[in-house]
Amino acid sequence: YETTADKKGTSNALNNIGILYSKKGDKQKALEYYNKAFSIYKSANDKKGMSSALINIGIIYNKKKEYQKALEHYFRAIKLKEEVKDAGGIASAYNNIGNVYERQKDYDKAIEYFNKSLDIKAGIHDRQGITLSYNNIGTAYAEKGDYKRAEEYFLKSLAIAEEIGSLDDIKEAHFSLSELYEETKQ
Repeated sequence: YETTADKKGTSNALNNIGILYSKKGDKQKALEYYNKAFSIYKSANDKKGMSSALINIGIIYNKKKEYQKALEHYFRAIKLKEEVKDAGGIASAYNNIGNVYERQKDYDKAIEYFNKSLDIKAGIHDRQGITLSYNNIGTAYAEKGDYKRAEEYFLKSLAIAEEIGSLDDIKEAHFSLSELYEETKQ
């Protein structure tokens, strides 16, 4: 029989294989491996692992436009992340929930969850996470047509990205601003 360490290693490997399939665009295979990983995490009572697999499953359902299933998996993951006091993981799950609502064009709900994510990231001093949240909030405001508020959030994202020297986030903020200015003919 497998030890807990064996189960953890096996489930981590299965989860990573799922990530590879997801990156290749094979959603069904990714789901298959994430579900296998989840089962083993569960048998080892590894709540952190279970929540990670649930997040990954939610991401696949979001990509498949099965939004209700995505939300169910994210909320299940949040419960587990709360039990293991994983604030960063909770923030990430809230961000993913915001993404689901944004894809459904429910921008107010998206902003609500992006702000929940932002509040947690601010509380744990995750400055890179804060840049992502600001950018996501800005995008949702732009989609709503509130270009002034969108610009405000994109500029906040850019300022922090520059402070921490995150080139990817600087690029993302500039890209968001350029799209906004193109849209508004500025």
